Amino acid sequence: SSVESILPELLAQRAQSHAHVQNMLASVAYSRLLLQLGKWLEEKTWRNRLGNKGLQRLQQPITKFSAQVLAQHANEVKLMGEKFGEMDALQRHALRILVKKLNYACRFFVELFPKKETLAYISLLGELQDCLGLMNDAVVAHELLDQANVREETLARQFINGWNAQLLQAELLKSHQLW
Repeated sequence: SSVESILPELLAQRAQSHAHVQNMLASVAYSRLLLQLGKWLEEKTWRNRLGNKGLQRLQQPITKFSAQVLAQHANEVKLMGEKFGEMDALQRHALRILVKKLNYACRFFVELFPKKETLAYISLLGELQDCLGLMNDAVVAHELLDQANVREETLARQFINGWNAQLLQAELLKSHQLW
């Protein structure tokens, strides 16, 4: 079948990408980066650039600090999300990144807030993040098929395009419900 005809090329690209990442993680440069990051964190020289206002934020109670951080992230998501219906794929991806940051921040501070409400909010953020991720996957799949030189007229490409169009439509509907 046509799907089987493109599989070797896609598997080869995946193997090449995995090998590249493994080489990077095993490199001296990556080890040096981790050591430098540890040193930077330990020496706390990053505090020198914060100024008085930044240092004051670090000295306030964690509950106040966390509430400010979460409110800032939530506001960014809300402002960007208000234009959701007009967004293109790149803008939806940017929104997904903001949702992801908010989700991670909520998970980091989860113990500081009422558990039931916080976990429900995190669950909703996770659903929204997954939904936006699936929409992005559909776009990335198109780009990967282009890179693999899978022509538009092939049965495999038409099947994948149709599948992704259906997925994108379903996730758009779901995202409007979640929003």
